[in-house]
Order: sequence, then structure tokens, then C-alpha cells
Amino acid sequence: MSGIVSIIVCCYNGEEFIDNCFDCLLTQIYSPLEVVFIDDGSSDNSFNKAVSYRESFLNRGDRLLCFSQDNKGVGAAASLGLLHSTGDYICCFDIDDYLYHDSIYEMVSFLESNPSYDIVRTNGFKENIDGSKSLFVVSEIEKGKTDIFEDILFGRINNWSGSYMVRSSALWEVYPTHTIYESRYGQNLQLLLAVSYGRKAGFIDKPLMEYRFNPSSFTNKDKEYDQKLETILGFKSIRLAILNHLKLDSDIYYRLLEVEYLMMIMDLDLIYDRHDLYKTHYEELKLLKRPDPLTSYYYYQFCNNFIKAYYFRFKSFICRLFSFNYSF
Repeated sequence: MSGIVSIIVCCYNGEEFIDNCFDCLLTQIYSPLEVVFIDDGSSDNSFNKAVSYRESFLNRGDRLLCFSQDNKGVGAAASLGLLHSTGDYICCFDIDDYLYHDSIYEMVSFLESNPSYDIVRTNGFKENIDGSKSLFVVSEIEKGKTDIFEDILFGRINNWSGSYMVRSSALWEVYPTHTIYESRYGQNLQLLLAVSYGRKAGFIDKPLMEYRFNPSSFTNKDKEYDQKLETILGFKSIRLAILNHLKLDSDIYYRLLEVEYLMMIMDLDLIYDRHDLYKTHYEELKLLKRPDPLTSYYYYQFCNNFIKAYYFRFKSFICRLFSFNYSF
């Protein structure tokens, strides 16, 4: 194996994580690596600390390229990183996650042994809030899928940084200008979703990374709702932008996405007791599909129509009991 692997590392005020991040890259058993570090307008010493690692990478035959920009979000940072990526394979890596020493080797080995595949995904561990760890993928059906476009589109499988690699030749077919849709809410969809359309994805059923989730804490409940809603809509905009970029005019994709995101927003309405918003979103949902009984139960409860509310509550129980499917 001799292909160059470009690893895009986006960073915003991540100085405290750089040592662990770069150490795990420097201990990869695969080389050559081209690490493209993008500082997204950090106010700490992230950029200078990253630059200090150049010689360490050079000593093992790798390259470390460091760039900085005004704060524009991770999508814009990744887009800048792609402009400077020259590797045969490309992956993204979050500054606070951890790659096992054989991660890059295993992914390159798969792609070089399977030339008809343009994507490879891996298993890994998610670090939970309580410190425990759980595997990303336990479903044997998911592990065996090679067409993952719709699963990524509708959020049925993860797309975390460090858990996938794509062929750059396939990526540049989708993005001939080497630039992606710039968003503050992520960069992985722009790579994985776009490349997965019409192309095969493989899966390595071996934990090769750890995704370290650090939930933000908010003291203002209203602010938290608004921020979470903004994030939901941000990821929706990425998916819509990719559908447009791929020139996919299938109305069913847009309709299903609208339903998926309305349901996510309505879940948020429930969590934060936004009953009036829930009722408004319910009326929007009815234009797209027949709401399931539990969703209707909450709606009629908030409308103080308790007869209908408990009718749908009972209907929801029956549906769960007999596994009825309230789909289109």
C-alpha cells in the first residue's frame, strides 16, 4: 500500500485536545499521511500548537499542513481543507476524538482490496455521558449494506468523523471544484452522503475509533430550544443542498425529509412544552402524511379535546401491540 491519505482536522478553540489528536495520528501504523489542519478562527493557541508538530510528522514521512481562517464553521473549514488535500483517500477527524493505531491501515486496506467500493465505514465506540462506551453499529443488516445513501439521507446510520474514508477520485467526481456546501453544522454529510449516491460502501466490523461526545450545557431553557432548533434546521439545509447538488428531483426524498424534520422539531416542542408550536407543526405534518396515533394524542391533548386524545392513546397502544405501521 502506498496511497496518500489526507486527514482533514477542523479545530475551533481545541488547544487542549491537540496533543491527544496528533499523538494518535503519529502512532498510526499507516504512512504516508497528509494531515490538513484548519483553525476556524480560534481565540486560543490552537494554531501555533498545531504548527509545532510539523517536524514530528515530517520525521515519520508524513506532512502536516496548517491553515487558519476567520470563524465560519466546520463546513467552511473542511471546504478549505479539501482545497489543499492531495491524497488518494480522504477522511475527516474531529479534534477531540481518538483513532486507534490501525484505523487508517484497515480502511486503506479495504479500499485497495475492493476497487469497486468508494467508501468504507468502520465500527467504533461512542463515549456516553456517564463514561460508559457503546458500539456504533450492532445491527447485522446495517453492517451488510452497500447502498447507504438513503440511510445517511434520513439519519438511520451514523456519519461521525473518523469512522469512514472515501476515495478522492469519487469525491472529486461529485465536487469537481474541490469545495463543499459550507455549514456551521458539519462536514461529514457533505462527503459521505454525496459520495454514497450510486456508489458502494463497505463496512469493517471492528472498533477503530472512539467518538467522544461532550454535550454543551445551557442554563437558559429558551435559548437552548432556539439553539437546538437552529441545529436541526442546519442539518436539514445540508441534506437539501446535497440533493440539489446531485440534481435529484425525486419529490419523495424532499417529502420524506420534510416529514423527518417536522417530527424532530415536534419532539423538541414536546421536550420544552411548546404546545402551541406543536399544534402548528402538527397541522403542517398533516399536509404531508397521516400522523401516527401517539402524535395525534399529544395534539388533541394540547387542544383540550380529551375524548379524541384518549381515543388516539388507545389506538397507539393497539398499534404497538400488533406492530402496525403508520407510514405513507
